[in-house]
Amino acid sequence: MRFVISLAFLAAVLGLVLGFALRSALGRERFALVAVLSLVPLLGHATYLGVVSWRSGVLPSALLPFVLAVLLLFVVGATLARRWTRTAPFLAAFLPAFALIVYAVIASLLFSLSLDATGVVPDAVMGVALGLVTLALVMTLLVFVPQPLEPGRELRLPWRRS
Repeated sequence: MRFVISLAFLAAVLGLVLGFALRSALGRERFALVAVLSLVPLLGHATYLGVVSWRSGVLPSALLPFVLAVLLLFVVGATLARRWTRTAPFLAAFLPAFALIVYAVIASLLFSLSLDATGVVPDAVMGVALGLVTLALVMTLLVFVPQPLEPGRELRLPWRRS
């Protein structure tokens, strides 16, 4: 457990470093792009689960609800990321964590049901890695959140004129 906590701290620090590097290279106006790209690890993990289940003999038709749910989650997450970077940037920074929670529910409900018949259990290391990557991406996105001009006023985005 100590090892996972150490890795979480390292992921948070590396996420901040990556955020500052990306913000200086891309600028804050690319916040929406980075927010949408932060959802890609979910697709990677879903691909991993698909390969594991295919090798274990699960029929593709049994995985279809899981794949469709993950794709729908990605599309909804990308749409919310684009919208929230303009209206609620702090929520957009935490969108990968929200999507991970929904993905965990989807994976436990839809994916586990298809693997119950085979007796195959996916490796938990990939799930922990997904959690650490999500933590790093949330920290990266927090660097892009613009600061308010005055307390109590609406957030001013740097690319909008006052």
